[in-house]
Amino acid sequence: MSKTLPATTVRIWIGSEWAPLRSALSGFLAEVWSTSPAMVVVAAETANPESMTGRVAGWIWKDRTTEVSVIEPVSDFELQPGREQYVVGVTELLLDPDPAQVDQLYAIGIWSRFVPRKRRMLMRVTPFLDEEIVENAARAAPQLLLQIAEWSGQRILVASTDLIAAEVAGRGLRAIAQPAGDVGLNPWQSDLVRIASERGLGVVTGPQISLQVRRAGPLPPQVAAEFRRIAERVGLLVDCPVSFHG
Repeated sequence: MSKTLPATTVRIWIGSEWAPLRSALSGFLAEVWSTSPAMVVVAAETANPESMTGRVAGWIWKDRTTEVSVIEPVSDFELQPGREQYVVGVTELLLDPDPAQVDQLYAIGIWSRFVPRKRRMLMRVTPFLDEEIVENAARAAPQLLLQIAEWSGQRILVASTDLIAAEVAGRGLRAIAQPAGDVGLNPWQSDLVRIASERGLGVVTGPQISLQVRRAGPLPPQVAAEFRRIAERVGLLVDCPVSFHG
């Protein structure tokens, strides 16, 4: 009997310098974009180049071989999935010692920042907020999700072409590396993940995901060992295989 391959791969790079991370992302995009899309829309929490999300969004814009637009949350902007465009979401994954009181946007939640003002106002009164949040992600139909974090003096970049895989990987990483805000919650137990799975917006089980951890430049041995331990625990939490490269 042939082995069933994972439905999607989530790449995680870790390194202390920006340049190797940028190089890794460029190589990944070349792999993902076998043919250059007509237009790329990069939706970032902020496009400020001093921020991590702005820096990553800027990499895609500066390395463009096609038309690229970098957008920030604004009241009247609405993504149009019907157009010929490749939509990328860039969020910051908070792995500080205790960011429990900070609003954390993962791969699904960010799209509620990119809806018309009227729809945003309706979300304030709806009794079905989680359903509306997932609907916003479905309308955006992102094809690539990037999450950038700082941890133990290192930068971590998580990339996925699957919306749900990106969500559970981000939630799992935060739950293990910074458990204060996600104590006791398995990523698959999130209402957003459950609803998105029911909508068919991505994978539905952990074994459909493969986590690949890659170094972006040299790492201190003790840091590499600690992050390996974290990644292995994320794999157990998400119920997916984890491999290490470099």
